[in-house]
Amino acid sequence: MAFYPVHQSLGQINGSLFYSTQRNKEYRNVGLFFMPLGLLLSFFLIAPSGLFGLNLGAKGLAIQMVLIQILTVNANSYLNCRFFKISFINLVGYQIAIPAIFLLIGFACNMMINMVTQAAFLKLLLFGTMLTILTVSLMYVFPSIIGFEKREQILDLLKSGKIKTTPE
Repeated sequence: MAFYPVHQSLGQINGSLFYSTQRNKEYRNVGLFFMPLGLLLSFFLIAPSGLFGLNLGAKGLAIQMVLIQILTVNANSYLNCRFFKISFINLVGYQIAIPAIFLLIGFACNMMINMVTQAAFLKLLLFGTMLTILTVSLMYVFPSIIGFEKREQILDLLKSGKIKTTPE
């Protein structure tokens, strides 16, 4: 379920691209293709074994939601990439590599913290701090992760004041 909000955001961006480029029918057709697929997948995952289902209940529904969301968003992304003549393979690579990198960072932080303490609050505090520092460092070293070509662009944006770094 952690991937659902990421794909939901990407899906909204795709939808906006379809609407703004007057390709509403194409967007509709993708939705119409995946709706019955989602219904069939829901039935298979939720139905009892007597009806040839897996009887997964809420877990099955969650699996269905995430799978259909990923498939629909990637189908829409493919069509948008083709329309704008950009590489769909790079987009898929980002969808796989970035979560994998951050999962590895989180796993490494968790292992290190478990060696230091067993106190729940201290573990939460250390994990949040370490994860933030490593994530910001990674984005600074590899600015392309967040869509910048050079790290100087990040610093210029922060210096210009267009991004608020402190609450008012």
